[in-house]
Amino acid sequence: MYELRATRPELFSKIEIMIDGGVRSGADVVKALALGAKAVGLGRPFLYANGTHGEEGVVRVCQSKSLCRKWICSEFSYFSYTLCVSIYQGVINE
Repeated sequence: MYELRATRPELFSKIEIMIDGGVRSGADVVKALALGAKAVGLGRPFLYANGTHGEEGVVRVCQSKSLCRKWICSEFSYFSYTLCVSIYQGVINE
């Protein structure tokens, strides 16, 4: 994503960039959004839940919005409030 932003910045105004793969932590989500991604796929929590607890685990992840929220928000806590607000507003306004 960084290389794309560095070598072809004009693409971000022409197409929507969505990340679906390689997301291993909340930090990856924050980085992708900060670099201009419009969406980030979160398949890993569901895959792990299925592998460890089967269908019940996947249902629990689906019902627990706070699980993914904690995963991402814990990473936002490392950034300044101003940066978090600007990323959040940028995502909502676009």
